[in-house]
Amino acid sequence: EWLEQVRPTVTHMTPAMGQLLCMAAPDGHTLPLRAIFFGGDRLLPELTAKLSKLAPQATLVNFYGATETPQAAAFHVVDPDAHWATHPIGRGIDNMQLRIVDAAREPAPEGVPGEIAVATPFLSLGYVKGGAIEPHARP
Repeated sequence: EWLEQVRPTVTHMTPAMGQLLCMAAPDGHTLPLRAIFFGGDRLLPELTAKLSKLAPQATLVNFYGATETPQAAAFHVVDPDAHWATHPIGRGIDNMQLRIVDAAREPAPEGVPGEIAVATPFLSLGYVKGGAIEPHARP
């Protein structure tokens, strides 16, 4: 109802919120969205297929960012014709690189599971702890 009243053209939501939106929409109903950005969880093709029908003009974008920041570090524009089990997180935005590293924080070989590391020149001063900034521990 809120989307109908306010009529935004761009929205940013979690996949769970997208699922609720699809469940609440009457059959055959469409929304005038031109972009839907997702973050916070895996983005599944079953959901993007439903949202493509609900908002046929919308570009769907999967964002990825580290837990410590609300900013997107990577993005993937959804291709409705691609056959993924889950949509990829994509590539780093300008001035950010995504790397897969092993437990020793060394680059993992291609195809080997690891942890996603974000490399960026935009570093914080550290963590706020007890009202003061605690600098990052250096390896």
